[in-house]
Amino acid sequence: MCIPGCGYGYDVRALAAAGFEAIGVDFAPLAIERAARLSEGAAGAFEFRQGDIFELPRTDAAAFDYFYEYTCFVAIEPARRPEYVQLALELLKPGGLLIGCFYNHGREGGPPFDVTREQVLALYEPHFEIRKLEITPHSIERRAGHELWAEFVRA
Repeated sequence: MCIPGCGYGYDVRALAAAGFEAIGVDFAPLAIERAARLSEGAAGAFEFRQGDIFELPRTDAAAFDYFYEYTCFVAIEPARRPEYVQLALELLKPGGLLIGCFYNHGREGGPPFDVTREQVLALYEPHFEIRKLEITPHSIERRAGHELWAEFVRA
């Protein structure tokens, strides 16, 4: 499973503990250093890599069954969103699953940059089978009603 923009590795550790082989990638060296430190002795199979997520297809094309999206999409400049969709396409195996949340906060500026359900569909629907894209009831209180749970299958 690929976790782009993994930060301090919380999702990486949780997914690894749940039985997934998790690879977290972040461009910030400090984030990767801290993720590694916080992960000492953690359960499961995981790895952290420092680098540009957009370079991953050079080494990991069609390498993943799962792509976990949580806050990376809204952290990048909106102009790069089509490139991010392409990234997921190139990293996932055919039939692979993109899962995660898109943050629809409705505010100007960013990061995080707002994204609507319609914008997500316009970007992903041409390339993925959209199984689910709906407000999740599992958000933390301050994000309740503003996170769209996604399950997209790569064609």
